[in-house]
Amino acid sequence: MKNKLTIKKVGFLYAPILCIFVTACGDDSLLKAVRNFTKTRDTASKTVAMISEDFYQSCVRQYSFLPIEPTPTILQKKTPYQERIEGLKKCNTQWEIGEDFQKSNDLLLKYIASLEAISSDNVVIFPDTSKDKLVNAINGLPLGNSNDPNVSADRQQAIQAGVGIVQFISKIFLNKFRENQLSEVIVNTNTDIQAYTLILKKSVQRGYIEGYLQQEQDNIDLQYNLIVTDILYKEFPNVDPNKPPEKLAFDISSPFYSIDNEWREKRAEVGKNIEIGRLYIQFLDEVALGHNELYVLIKGKPPEGLAGNQTTQSQQEQIKQLAQKRLERIQDIAKSLEKELAK
Repeated sequence: MKNKLTIKKVGFLYAPILCIFVTACGDDSLLKAVRNFTKTRDTASKTVAMISEDFYQSCVRQYSFLPIEPTPTILQKKTPYQERIEGLKKCNTQWEIGEDFQKSNDLLLKYIASLEAISSDNVVIFPDTSKDKLVNAINGLPLGNSNDPNVSADRQQAIQAGVGIVQFISKIFLNKFRENQLSEVIVNTNTDIQAYTLILKKSVQRGYIEGYLQQEQDNIDLQYNLIVTDILYKEFPNVDPNKPPEKLAFDISSPFYSIDNEWREKRAEVGKNIEIGRLYIQFLDEVALGHNELYVLIKGKPPEGLAGNQTTQSQQEQIKQLAQKRLERIQDIAKSLEKELAK
């Protein structure tokens, strides 16, 4: 492009935010910021691995909580655990979905690693995927209702963006991009990064949280509803619904209390995974917003809240502050993720 800016043309005005977000520039505070950002990427990688494995585990938990109902067991002559066992057999395919989720998210993390590498003259890791493998992974992402026409469109957009990112990482590796071409990398990949993070967020929200974890919670509720209902009928057999008593209460020795505690514990376990999913979505949001801020700055448009008629020195300081705030938000999310992962 004729008017394409390089890091040298961007100069000291835009260097601070680039340094804070992806590289080190000799300033101890910026070097520390880069190390902190690298840690957040490591945390994101741990989160991706946890969610990837949990597709299978959540499926197992879903069917483990299918209630054993007397009617089909007795009248239909089914074995007590028949429905659970038949359902659990379906969980074997969830390993593949987990692997597809891992591959799809790893691509974004490798892109971030590549930016860090070329900005510090480190070795760029060649992407360990091909176009076909990535297409298969994206097609395997859980995105909710497969009959929804928007899902197919989302996949195609993600495939186009993902392939673009793979090709760019490959070019970074083969052409040995370095600091003076960092702005070119960010500008040319921004559209793909925005589209790709969007599909990753949808996969976590629609696929993992709504498709797996909420179903898991529903099955927990179903099982415990039946158990507690049975206790109610046993402990209050003579209650006339047409003449309800003023007050009913479980006896302190009732099994209800221990069962109720179990219900809370089981839902809390699922709730922890839902929170991890939501935090990872926030992480993806911040990465996408941060990358877009870099793009806007490189293209020469001050970010929102930064007046265009301020002095260069003032702009430089405000750009640094904006980038630091973004980094702090990412770090806060990473700390929350680490806390949840450690539970």
